[in-house]
Amino acid sequence: VAYKHSLEDVVGHTAIVGEKGLQKGVKGEVVWSGSLWNARLSPESGVDHVESGAEVIIVKVESGILSVAPPEK
Repeated sequence: VAYKHSLEDVVGHTAIVGEKGLQKGVKGEVVWSGSLWNARLSPESGVDHVESGAEVIIVKVESGILSVAPPEK
């Protein structure tokens, strides 16, 4: 029996913001595990925008959309 992981397993992993960046309240894209994923900035992230190419942490998955936040400094 092949192991099938859940999308919840990606929480805590690092993704890279797609070429258009991420804006608060707007669906964007990130690259995780070599694939492009739909993503949104987490409302709890405390930021309004993240530049393209920046690293973000996956904090939640809802309906196949990754909720992400910049790493805490």
